[in-house]
Amino acid sequence: MKYINILFTFINLLFVLNVNAGLLSNLGSIFSNESNKGKDISFGTPRKLDVYYDEKGTDSNNLKPVVIWVHGGAWVEGDKGQYANFGKVLKENGYVGVVPDYVLFPFGKIDTMVNDIYSAIMWTRENIAKYGGDPSNITVSGHSAGAHLIALTVLKAALGYKNKGDYLEPLTFLKKLVLLNGPYDFDDYSLIKQLFNFPVSDGIVEEAITMLLNDKNISPTDLLKRFNNKSVGSLGIPKIVFFYTSEDIVVPPTSADGLISEIERTAPETDIRYIYLHNMNHNTLTHGVKNDEDEFKELYINLIQM
Repeated sequence: MKYINILFTFINLLFVLNVNAGLLSNLGSIFSNESNKGKDISFGTPRKLDVYYDEKGTDSNNLKPVVIWVHGGAWVEGDKGQYANFGKVLKENGYVGVVPDYVLFPFGKIDTMVNDIYSAIMWTRENIAKYGGDPSNITVSGHSAGAHLIALTVLKAALGYKNKGDYLEPLTFLKKLVLLNGPYDFDDYSLIKQLFNFPVSDGIVEEAITMLLNDKNISPTDLLKRFNNKSVGSLGIPKIVFFYTSEDIVVPPTSADGLISEIERTAPETDIRYIYLHNMNHNTLTHGVKNDEDEFKELYINLIQM
């Protein structure tokens, strides 16, 4: 038993180093017989991404729409391997799926996560045609913390905010954002703590909450509040879909109200769609897709197609 515990500790250490520092290749690929083609691709940061596409061949005259999936996990947990089913579902439904990792707290802060998401989006535009994807038809979708990071990345780029000391090129080539159960305001300690509803060190939780409360450039809503009515005009993203559920006690649906209001006030050209479904909690959709349940795979594709 002693040696088994040591083995599992070692494997966990390898996993943390791999996801957050990019020091080791993905263990799942090492121990499986699945082809590494399209797996663990570098995209300009220490993290890696996976591409789900038709490996039988690509047709440059019939490129497929692309969806980038960004996982949640309260900025402290999760990895692309856990969400492989999202890539598979996208591939099965005629898309090219891109699933990146991003640095997790405490190994990196929000600005480094934004840099990872931005780099994954830019890599996709520049390289996805090689996998049969259309670089002019890219949707970015994410859940919970992933939805927050997508919104923050797009707004920082569109509004001219620096990230890690550099301005980001506006992501005007994106077609759509599909944001699931995302938190966008961080003014209430008790609401923020609800995000960490899974086993994680109390010390890390308190550090993460402090980070979220004290950084004034973390809330997408707050970024827009500094602009006058109709002064933005367009965010460069034609459509944004917000998805919430009635039984979500982790992120209340009201989290999007402020952000939607600010988008409508400052960038009225944006087409906003709001979907609210009953009898589902914070993770019903994502767990359903991960568990290969047809009902939720169909729901996710329907949201992407809106």
